[in-house]
Amino acid sequence: MKALVNNGKFAACLPLETDPKLPLVRQFLSSVGQRKPAGVNYFCDASILAQGGIPSVVFGPGDIAQAHTNDEWIAVDSLERAMAMLLKFLRSLP
Repeated sequence: MKALVNNGKFAACLPLETDPKLPLVRQFLSSVGQRKPAGVNYFCDASILAQGGIPSVVFGPGDIAQAHTNDEWIAVDSLERAMAMLLKFLRSLP
């Protein structure tokens, strides 16, 4: 994959490889019921942040097939499920 950089040229984007053993990442995975991270096959800014030394996690409701389209939409139940997962994670923090 490639990302547009400041000079208008494209640069290669490396895969996002956040360490699942980082405390907040481990806590997040545990709170949403996952044992390990899952990969996806699309670009997002988290890859660039991670390359800059900022550990990142990509999480969100919906289907990537509807994202960033002219008629983008999300099912309410998907939004409510994601909200509940985030609240569970936040409430699990000390």
